[in-house]
Amino acid sequence: TNDNERWNFPEIYHSKTFTSTESDGSTVSVDVFLIDTIDLAGASDADSEEDPHYFDALPPRAKSAASDQWTWLEIQLAASTADYI
Repeated sequence: TNDNERWNFPEIYHSKTFTSTESDGSTVSVDVFLIDTIDLAGASDADSEEDPHYFDALPPRAKSAASDQWTWLEIQLAASTADYI
């Protein structure tokens, strides 16, 4: 972001691939998928397990946003050629 060059969050959900060269010259790659769990699972005002609604199932903020994110994640997982996810 503009506030800190180390903080890079280009989209609400996105992926990053890391590659490392091993001592034998081979490479290993890892795909990391960063998702917005609030869009997928909702948010709660309950901040303590003592609240009777703390463990209630929460609806996503917008079903279309959650659906779009799940679709994106499924496509990314299927298309990944990384050694590890």
